[in-house]
Amino acid sequence: MKKKVIALVLSGMMVCSLTACGGSGSAAESSAPAQTETAAAVDDEEEEAEVEEEAEVEEDVEAEEEDVTEDETGEEEVSDDLQAFLQQLSLLAPTEDIIGTGWTFSGGMVDGAEMEQEDADAALELYNGSLEIVFDDEQNISMVQGGGTLEGVYGLMSDGYVLEIVFDNGGSELKYAGVFAEVDGTVALMLFPDATGQNAMYFTQITEE
Repeated sequence: MKKKVIALVLSGMMVCSLTACGGSGSAAESSAPAQTETAAAVDDEEEEAEVEEEAEVEEDVEAEEEDVTEDETGEEEVSDDLQAFLQQLSLLAPTEDIIGTGWTFSGGMVDGAEMEQEDADAALELYNGSLEIVFDDEQNISMVQGGGTLEGVYGLMSDGYVLEIVFDNGGSELKYAGVFAEVDGTVALMLFPDATGQNAMYFTQITEE
């Protein structure tokens, strides 16, 4: 089990299903009877130029539409597998109240099975005994480990409940899907490193004494 836990906590890339639309148009070519071979060649060249120009215009329009879609929404969709698992939870919509809060590692799930305490302890050892998530402000987030801190950003995905979290891990991206859920009367932050809905790390809020 410890090997599975290590594989879980070291895996970083969350695979999300992206939707993209695209299409290409075609222009019908027509030719007129040519009086001479030279005239026919000229006509063909003009028609080819028109077809190429129309194709370029269509490509530009499609590219602009895709850019607008990305800029305006900036949202990814949650994978079907992860969405199916999330539907079983009592999810809580993230609010501005999370800003400034800290969350400490409290366990997790590997291949759909809850971690035993010894497995959770083994996972925590990989972070030198300390692993916390801190929501610094409305878009910046930190992963505070025993050996250092990873800085990142977060934002709400299209379904209104899932956070897309991206940490800068030495120049590479470390991605998670994050949700808040009520478990046995306690609010937990759950981070999913992949799209299966079978692996997760749990965090509970740090309270001031």
